Amino acid sequence: MPAVVAALALLNQSCVGSITTPIFNEGEQVMRAGPPDAGPPPTEPLKTAEPIRTLAVITTGDEVAYLPHWDPRTAFSDSTVREGMGVGFLTGMNLVSLLPLFVATPVVVGGLIGLATAAGGIAGATEAGQGHWKPTADQKAMENALGRMRPQADVRERFREEVQGIVRGPAPAVAQPPASPDGQPVDYAALAKGAGADAVADLRIVAFGVAGGEMIFSLAVFAGVRARVFRASDGALIYDKVIAQSTEAPLPDAPPPASYTMELLTMDDGRVFRHEVSQALKAIAHAIAMDPDLRLAPAPAAASDRR
Repeated sequence: MPAVVAALALLNQSCVGSITTPIFNEGEQVMRAGPPDAGPPPTEPLKTAEPIRTLAVITTGDEVAYLPHWDPRTAFSDSTVREGMGVGFLTGMNLVSLLPLFVATPVVVGGLIGLATAAGGIAGATEAGQGHWKPTADQKAMENALGRMRPQADVRERFREEVQGIVRGPAPAVAQPPASPDGQPVDYAALAKGAGADAVADLRIVAFGVAGGEMIFSLAVFAGVRARVFRASDGALIYDKVIAQSTEAPLPDAPPPASYTMELLTMDDGRVFRHEVSQALKAIAHAIAMDPDLRLAPAPAAASDRR
C-alpha cells in the first residue's frame, strides 16, 4: 500500500505534465500574421460590369515585416479538469493491476480508481489556464519562417500567371508606386493605361497563419487575400473581394490545407509552414482569377488566326 500512496502522490505531477500539452480547437486561430493595417474590409463585393481582356497586375513593391500574434486562449483548452480526471482514471487502472489478487476486491478497486480520478480532477482544476503551450524553440522557428517569406509577392505573381492562362495573352506586370508623402491615393488609372490594359489588379495579404486542425493536437494553415481591380478609363474600383482558404471553408477547386503538429510545421525554419502557405496562396490566386464576377475574357482571335 505504500507504493499506492506514493503513486497517488506523483499523480499531480503527471496530470500537470499532461494538461500542458497543446490542445487546439478546430478552426480557432492560434497564430496570425499580417500587415499592421490591412484597412477596412469591403462592405459588399463589387463585380465588374464589362469583360476584362487585358488585366495588368501589380507584382512588385515593398513587403512588410510579418510578426506573429499568438493567441493562447484559442490554442489552450481549459478543459483541464476533464483531462486531469482522465489521467487519474488511467493511473488508477495501472495501480489496480499492481495489487495482489487477495487485495483487489471490488470495494478496493472502485475506491482506488475513484480516488485517483478525483485527485486528477483536482490537479487539473488547479492548473486550469496555466499551461505554457508555446515552447520558445517553436516560437523562434516560426519567426524565422516569417522572416523568409514574401507572401504578397507570391500571390501576386501566381495571380498574374493565372490571368495569362485565362485571357490567353499577356498580363502586364506593373510596379507599385511608392506611398505619396502627402497621402494622395494611388493613381490606378495611370498604372493601367501605362501598361496598355483595361484595368489593374492590386492584391494584398489580409492575414495568414495557423489554426486548429482536424485533430486536437494539430494545426493547419489559413490565408486571406483582398483583391481590388481598378478601371483604366477613370480609376474606379470595379472589383473588391476578400478570398480566403482554410480547413473550415476550403476553396472549391483546391484541397483543404493539411494538418500537422507544431513541431513539424516549424522544423527547418518552418519549411512545411512556408510550403503550406504557398499552396494556400496558389489556391486563392486561382479562385480570384476564375471568379465569374471578375469577368476575365480571352482576347478576340485575330483574322489571321481564324483562317
